[in-house]
Amino acid sequence: KSHNIAGLIVEPTKSALSNPNIDLYMELKARGIPVLFIHGCYRDLDFPYIVEDDVRAGYEATCHLIGLGHRNIAGIFKIDDIQGHFRFAGYQKANREEGLEFSDSRVLWFDTDETDMIFKDGSDKRLIDLIEKCSAIVCYNEQIAVKVFDAVRQKGLSIPDDISIVSFDDSQLAVASEVKLTTIAHPKEKFCEEAAKLIISMINKIGNTCSIKMEPKLIVRGSTKQYGR
Repeated sequence: KSHNIAGLIVEPTKSALSNPNIDLYMELKARGIPVLFIHGCYRDLDFPYIVEDDVRAGYEATCHLIGLGHRNIAGIFKIDDIQGHFRFAGYQKANREEGLEFSDSRVLWFDTDETDMIFKDGSDKRLIDLIEKCSAIVCYNEQIAVKVFDAVRQKGLSIPDDISIVSFDDSQLAVASEVKLTTIAHPKEKFCEEAAKLIISMINKIGNTCSIKMEPKLIVRGSTKQYGR
């Protein structure tokens, strides 16, 4: 039974991986219950979604650092969420367009299950290598950026004097620390408004259902600065 569910808004987890619940989603579709994905979607499912343009977000974050004179820019991305892959694609595009040397050693991939292990105390060799070899880091989100802050400070370095950091999402964590984070934000209120409009139109079968991609916005704060100054 549907328990009187008119529609579902779903935020996926591990969206870069094959979904073990395909049959459940297809059952919802068969019963005429509309499903809208937000912030990501599963490649195995052709369902409507509303997301931020994460490729553009990764591109804008990296271009901001390049514009400040940084040439050795590291990236930290989540491998089991599709947002991580798209943000990496934007990061890679910006480096390529600028003709900057790009190598796997500048990118740290992590998955959901190893987050605490890598970022717990700042002692992970991969994280330390990034901090020692780069002048700037593009972080997957603010949760990761705050942990990188701690690791940078443990090395006796400071942000942004030694390392500039750009993050994503503009969550409350972006302004929670002493150094406020430069971040790539999506319009939260507009995002929620569009999601509500879309699921209602799907429930009422009004018009053609189409997915929506929201444009990101760079918010410059204190975690980035001109390289060499």
